[in-house]
Amino acid sequence: VVPAVTSTQATHTAGTPEAEAIGIDPELLDTFLEEAEDVLAGITSDLDHYRTDPANQEILADLRRAFHTLKGSGRMVRLDEMSEAAWNVEQVLNHWLSEKKLASPELLGLIDCAQQSYSQWCKNLREQGASGATATQLQLLAQELLHDAATEESPVETPAQESLSEAQSGNIAASAETTASDKAAEPS
Repeated sequence: VVPAVTSTQATHTAGTPEAEAIGIDPELLDTFLEEAEDVLAGITSDLDHYRTDPANQEILADLRRAFHTLKGSGRMVRLDEMSEAAWNVEQVLNHWLSEKKLASPELLGLIDCAQQSYSQWCKNLREQGASGATATQLQLLAQELLHDAATEESPVETPAQESLSEAQSGNIAASAETTASDKAAEPS
C-alpha cells in the first residue's frame, strides 16, 4: 500500500522529470492534480449511477463534461497524451449523447478504463514526477466504439439482403413497365 501524498510532497514532486522536461509550472501541475482527483472521484460516482440507470442522459452528460474538463486541464499543463485520451473518450460520449443511446457494456468499459488509467497517470505524476501515460489502447478502444456505433447506424447489407433489395427493385421496375405498357395499350 502506497501512503497518500501530502500537499507538501506534491509540491516537491511537481518539479520532477516530465514536469521539468515540458516546462510545467509546479503550481499549475499541483492545481491540475487536485482538480483531476476531484473530477475522477465524480466520474467514479457517476459511472456507478450510470450502470444502474443506463438511459440517464443527464449522468452521461456529466461524464462527458468530466472528460472535457480533464482534456482542457491537461492541455493547460501540456500533458498532451493524457489530454488526447480524454478527448477520445469525450468524442464517444458526445456521440452517445447525440444519438440518445443506452449505455452498453463496451461504453461502460471504456469509461472505467479511462478513469482507471487517468487515476494511475495522476498517481504517477505525484509520486514519480512522470505520468507514464500511453493512451494508445484507450484511443483504440474509443475509435473502435465510434466505428461500431457508426456501423450500427448504417448497417452493411448482407448478400441475402442485397439480393432481396435487388429483387424488390426489379419487381418495382417491372411493375412500372407493365403499368406503362398497359396504359399505352388502353383505347382512348
